[in-house]
Amino acid sequence: MTNIALSRRHVDSRFEPVAEIFERNLAAQPAGGAAFSLYVDGECMLDVRGGMASPEAAWSDDTLSLIFSCTKGLVAAVVAAIAERSQLDPELPVAEYWPEFAAVSPRLSVRELLEHRAGLAAPREDMSVDVALDRARAASILVAQEPLWNPGEHYAYHALTYGHLAGELLFRVTGQTVPELLHELLAEPAGVEAWIGIPATAQDRVAEFVAPSPLRPNNAPAGSPEYWAERSLTLGAAFPLDHAFEPGQGFNNPRVHQGELAGANGITTAHGIARMWSTVVTSTDGVRTLSDDTIAWMAEPRVSGPSAWGEAGPWHSRGFGVMLASDKMPLLSPTSFGHDGLGGQAGFADLRHRAAFGFTSNCIITGPTEHNRWTELVAATRLILEA
Repeated sequence: MTNIALSRRHVDSRFEPVAEIFERNLAAQPAGGAAFSLYVDGECMLDVRGGMASPEAAWSDDTLSLIFSCTKGLVAAVVAAIAERSQLDPELPVAEYWPEFAAVSPRLSVRELLEHRAGLAAPREDMSVDVALDRARAASILVAQEPLWNPGEHYAYHALTYGHLAGELLFRVTGQTVPELLHELLAEPAGVEAWIGIPATAQDRVAEFVAPSPLRPNNAPAGSPEYWAERSLTLGAAFPLDHAFEPGQGFNNPRVHQGELAGANGITTAHGIARMWSTVVTSTDGVRTLSDDTIAWMAEPRVSGPSAWGEAGPWHSRGFGVMLASDKMPLLSPTSFGHDGLGGQAGFADLRHRAAFGFTSNCIITGPTEHNRWTELVAATRLILEA
């Protein structure tokens, strides 16, 4: 049971039932802490947190957390913002902007790249942590290898390489890195702290991950779908699963926090996630970062069904680098979009309700109940919004 030390930074009376569910779930959490924030119509309705950020420190209002693949949704919003400025056309081939990508496919579009269709979900050669955190080097390795399938014909989740590929594309288009663009286009306008590559001066505020049930390698036969699916998470040697959440190792390693891994190492708060997504779908203190027209094509359902790895359903629905509402993940309405993150993180927006939410936790839960803590909060929020 977690020492909850609950803090209600803000709770609108309408959403009191949601705060109570958060408190109940936090009390049942086996370790660590968590935070949840909800915006509706540009206003903060709920901002709660509690538990422990590390064995020595309680989760505070300025505790930062690595948000894993929630980062992907924010990167997709950055790419969409660049497209909205007419600096990039999602329907054009990636090779138009990144000539070396033609070796992978001269025809694969920017849209298809962000839909996980490139066939570069995992490296064929092992990457070290140093290589994984070097966008240009990792991207050059990926585009030089034989794709895992014919690009565009199938899809499979690019768990970490998504960041290398999207990051290199953005650099070729703008001359700026993803960390720079995230700050310029989302974090600074929203007035929040959010980084891909945290400054060393903020390192002591990052929550330490704990995993009550540590991840284990699957030891699948080389070349099997299970082998490639695991390799998409480890990059071969960079992030061994059995050390992923050990103190000072894997995703508890300050080097990883302070580097660029744009598919998985965004660091912010639940409030930061919710506020950035709020600016995407509605004016939030006068700031709006994407138009409804851009959201319409960004959140168009494009990918579902079994991936190249052949997983059994139900399946997620995906759009332009974002996860969408589906039978597997109902969210707030059919107009919800954003991304979840390993171990139970979440960051989504909803166009119908002009709402956004963020959930972070340093207690890594995997398996069928991975996302239950925040999906229960979303289900309760949905009932209130639709009442």
